[in-house]
Amino acid sequence: MSMRYRIFASIGAVVLVALAIFSATQSKTSVFSAGTPEATVQAFFRAMSERDSEEAIKYFVSDSPCELFELDRQSLSQEITIDLVESEVRSNEAKAKVRIRYSSNDMVSGWKEDQVIRLVKESGAWRITGTPWPLYDCEQEKP
Repeated sequence: MSMRYRIFASIGAVVLVALAIFSATQSKTSVFSAGTPEATVQAFFRAMSERDSEEAIKYFVSDSPCELFELDRQSLSQEITIDLVESEVRSNEAKAKVRIRYSSNDMVSGWKEDQVIRLVKESGAWRITGTPWPLYDCEQEKP
C-alpha cells in the first residue's frame, strides 16, 4: 500500500469514528401522551425554544405570577437540550424533573443542571405553577 492510501484510510477511519460518536450522543425527542404533566412541560419548552411566548404562557396556571413580558425576555440557545429525567404525580399535583444541558461547539466545555417544574391540575388540564426555569424573577414586584 502506498503512503497516500494509508493517510486517506486513516483520515476516513477518524471521520467515521467521529460520526459514530456524534450520532450516539444525539438525543431523540420523546412524545408524551396528551393531557399528562410531561406533555405540558414538553409543550412549554417547545414554545420557549421557538420564542413563542404567547403559546408558552398558556401552560401556566391562571393566577401565575409570570407575565408575557417576562417570557418575551427569555430565549433558549440552540445548544441547549432538555430531557425529562423523572416525574411524580400525586392527585392534582405533579413534579417533573428536567435535565438542562448546554453543549458548546467544541464538544468539551458546557454544563448541565437539573430543575424541577411544578404543576397543578386546573380545569382538567396540567398547568405550570411557580416560576419555572428559565425564568427567575416572576414573583418580584412589577414595574
